Amino acid sequence: MRPSPAQSLFDRTAATWIIPEWNVAGASAASPHLLHVLVVWDSPWPAAPTVLFNADVGPRVRVVEVVHDGTVAPGSPVNAGQVVGLRRVSLGTKAPHIFGCIGRNGMYFLAFDKLDGLPFAREFMDVRKALLTEGVALSRGQSQLPVYIDLTRNWYSGTPAHKRAATLQEQQLRVEMARHAAPQAVRRHRLLPALQSHFDPDVTPLLREARDTYIAGYFFSAVAAAATAADRVCLHLADRHAVPADANTQLRGMTFGQKPDKLVSLHLIADSDKRVLVALNRLRNRHIHPKTGFNERALRRDALMAVTLLHEFVERTVSTFRDHVIEQGRLVPRKFQ
Repeated sequence: MRPSPAQSLFDRTAATWIIPEWNVAGASAASPHLLHVLVVWDSPWPAAPTVLFNADVGPRVRVVEVVHDGTVAPGSPVNAGQVVGLRRVSLGTKAPHIFGCIGRNGMYFLAFDKLDGLPFAREFMDVRKALLTEGVALSRGQSQLPVYIDLTRNWYSGTPAHKRAATLQEQQLRVEMARHAAPQAVRRHRLLPALQSHFDPDVTPLLREARDTYIAGYFFSAVAAAATAADRVCLHLADRHAVPADANTQLRGMTFGQKPDKLVSLHLIADSDKRVLVALNRLRNRHIHPKTGFNERALRRDALMAVTLLHEFVERTVSTFRDHVIEQGRLVPRKFQ
């Protein structure tokens, strides 16, 4: 099926001005999805127009009259799913412009003004009604842009009553998301080793964060947190055993990968502990400084390995049972020979 004249015109407009500019500015635009666009000729034709997206459009537009689906209460904001057309858009200037916004079913509606004298003005006038009320769509190649989008902040606007309703809706959504994710989170939790260690304000929060991020499925964060927690344990050992000040200062200036050899030379860890740290650092570097593309399966595997290695290092150095034993149901200090 051949596209309608309105669709063909929109495809050409997008290919000529919108998409090329989006490829340049999209990464830094205020919103990560092409929802609103303004093409404006601040300089006379044939100068290239200025193309603005999303939050950058607002300051240039004075009036936008939309056609909604009748479900919008007076005084309430209109979301994209309720927009079924445009009536007019005014910039308050004499600059030629084309304004587009997304509406119901992902259709774009276009309004324009002051195009007289531009070589394509007649084409736009011929399909004015279709652009305003029927809508057009980004073509398959243009619309399938890989984006991350979070419009939560946009919902939290308007009257206090609307803000309260948006907050309650967000809370309910998070509860539902947690309920949906709970089975997998529990399975991941069961894969982690048991652990009991002294509470330390520098170590314990990072240890818990490494565990919690893995359980929640944030695998990159789990790798980073595991390496950071192990690094902090290294510094904790230096403080705990009161190494000389110059050695302590030197240790704190080292990278995580440099610390194992220094700890061995200070007799703070054994060679077997060093091998654990070296393995953990190798996992860290694999994902913090990658040499290949992103591999989710490898990241998931390495996240579990990193957190497991962290547990092993903690067990060998600062765990409760390294310094204590249970006697008659109580933890008592271990007697070293």
